[in-house]
Formats: sequence, structure tokens, C-alpha cells
Amino acid sequence: MPHRTNVLLDSWTAAQRVDQLVTRELKAAGVWTPHYALLSMICIREPITPTALAQEMGVAPTTLSDRLQELLGLGHIRRVRNPDDGRSYLIRSTAAGRRKVERAAPVTAQTMELLARRLGRRKDAVEAAIDELKQALDAQLAEPPAAEGAA
Repeated sequence: MPHRTNVLLDSWTAAQRVDQLVTRELKAAGVWTPHYALLSMICIREPITPTALAQEMGVAPTTLSDRLQELLGLGHIRRVRNPDDGRSYLIRSTAAGRRKVERAAPVTAQTMELLARRLGRRKDAVEAAIDELKQALDAQLAEPPAAEGAA
């Protein structure tokens, strides 16, 4: 049993391992693409503004901007005019980007099934636990920082 630090640190390191696992499996299957999770989210939520995408992914806008530039350069996404806000733009996947995600989907599905089996839980139970964690994190992020009350 690993030494317990705290659930926040453990969750962060688990997220890093998820990235390592998905990258390893996609590379082994010959379907890896940079920023697979980001490209997948774009395909699911498109059209989406960069601001909404940064919030959805939980990344800083500057980090997201760099990743979007790389996906633009690869031809996996495109920018389109935002009809609701002339100062903004929307992100959409291209046919090439959607093909990348479609080719990777069976690999990530199989990886998730194997991981759930290793956990001794059904896939939907694992998904429900992750959904609960994300909802709790979003609710906590909507509150003022806890440190403000301690000062």
C-alpha cells in the first residue's frame, strides 16, 4: 500500500498516470496524436469557445492557447467566427481531427474496461465516482478560497 499523502495530491498524481497510460496505449496501437484529450473534448463539445474549453478542461487559457496552436498546425482543428461575439472565435474539429479521435476510441474504451476490471468495479461505477469528484471540485472552485477565511 503506498504511503498516503492527501487526496488532492493523490488525485493529481493519478491524473498524470492516466495521461501516461492513455499515451502508452495509443502509441502502442499506432493511433497516438498530441493532446488527444483536448481534441476529444473539442469533438464532443464543438463548436466551443477557447474560454469555455479552458474551463471544461481545467487548464489555464495560456496553456490551452499553446495546445490549440499545435492542433491547428496539425490540421486537427479550425477556428470559425463566433456569431454571438465578433471579438471571439469558436473551435471546431476538422475531418482529420475527428478521424484521429475515432481511430483512438476503441483503444481508450478497451483501456478503460481493463482498468475497471483491475479495480474490481463496473465501468459505470468508476465513471460515477469520477463524475462525483468532478462535481465536488467544481462546487469547491465556485466558492472563495478557503485560505481567505484563515488569514
